[in-house]
Amino acid sequence: LLGRVFYGFGGESITVATSTLTSIWFQGKELALAFGINLAVSRMGSVLNNWISPSIANSVSTPFAIWFGVGMNFVSVMSICIIIHLTAIGEKQCSEDCVSQQNGIESLTAALLEDYEGDQNTHMGGSDLNLGDGLHSQEADIQSTLEGMNQRTNNHQTEQGQQEEEILVELEAESRINPFQCIHDIKSFSIMFWILSLSCVFVYGSILPFNNIASGLLLERNYFISPPSSCTLAFPDQCTSGSLAPTEGNPSKDKKGNVCPVRDNLQPVLPQSINIASTENENGWDHDSYEFDHLTTDNVDCGDKFWNTDCTKDYCDAQRRATETSGRIMSIPYILSAILSPFFGHIVDKVGFRALIACLAPVLLIFVHLSLALTDSSPVIPLLGQGLAYTFYAAVIWPSVPLTVDEGSTGTAFGAIT
Repeated sequence: LLGRVFYGFGGESITVATSTLTSIWFQGKELALAFGINLAVSRMGSVLNNWISPSIANSVSTPFAIWFGVGMNFVSVMSICIIIHLTAIGEKQCSEDCVSQQNGIESLTAALLEDYEGDQNTHMGGSDLNLGDGLHSQEADIQSTLEGMNQRTNNHQTEQGQQEEEILVELEAESRINPFQCIHDIKSFSIMFWILSLSCVFVYGSILPFNNIASGLLLERNYFISPPSSCTLAFPDQCTSGSLAPTEGNPSKDKKGNVCPVRDNLQPVLPQSINIASTENENGWDHDSYEFDHLTTDNVDCGDKFWNTDCTKDYCDAQRRATETSGRIMSIPYILSAILSPFFGHIVDKVGFRALIACLAPVLLIFVHLSLALTDSSPVIPLLGQGLAYTFYAAVIWPSVPLTVDEGSTGTAFGAIT
């Protein structure tokens, strides 16, 4: 539980940071497309986790699967270090571009003034005989024009200097972390931002909790269904499959004596009780004895060699196949989101209709959950619908956040809505 708490802190912080960086890097450009690509990459990570983790846990061990996840997180840390380095280079380059732009403006202004003065002097030199009494008046006009241009140049330089000072003040203020600044920012958020946040609560509240329990739900609903209660073993207190099972077998039969059906999505029948003690020290079991007066599925640990090899091999093999199938099926929404997010992001950038697309997602989710709750059909079609709703909503909601708050409060806004 403590590990999940720390993982939640890190995972949500990464989400806020990446969303903020994306909104800054692609400000005024194809922001929805950038968010779509970002979401596509993260969803592919979820797909790989749902496919790879069950296989590793079943073929090696659950601790090894966890350590594999630790390795993937280390790769994430290295990627973040690269992002920090690239961000520093980008900020330095932007500063240099601003200085170059200012110097270019000053050089152009000076050149224009110099050309103007030269043209006026030439004109005055070739027209001395024709100026007559109006010479002094024209000289005064020229001098006034030059003074006006110089004044505008000085004003421009003054404004540039003030802007640079304001930028330096802002950077210095940002470098000082004020823990109470976020409270001030949150109070200044518009009603539109809070409407977006409320929408996120309901939409993601019907997606993410479901995804967290989807594997177990799909197992019970479709891929690892409990056997009929009328089915019992021929030897209820003995193992069903493996080296400890009776040599003549231990089939399950119903009350009429018929052999119970065997299907890929049906759990093999377990013994009603077990009382076995180890006589060898090198059998690889996790415990010295296994005594259960009333054996349930919660007692069977398929990571233990006693269960997965010697006593209930058929049950553990079926559970392994069902777990891997369930993981692949529950990846459907993530696969759809990973494929379609960049395309929908590009469409949103080009056509808009953010509000309309955002409304389609919850409507589609209503039909998805009703289908899963009221029918026992295949979950593939409902999960395809959830993937579409997930894609629609994410493509419009996250690029909309920077549009509802001030630029300096973008990070706080993403943190609040996440």
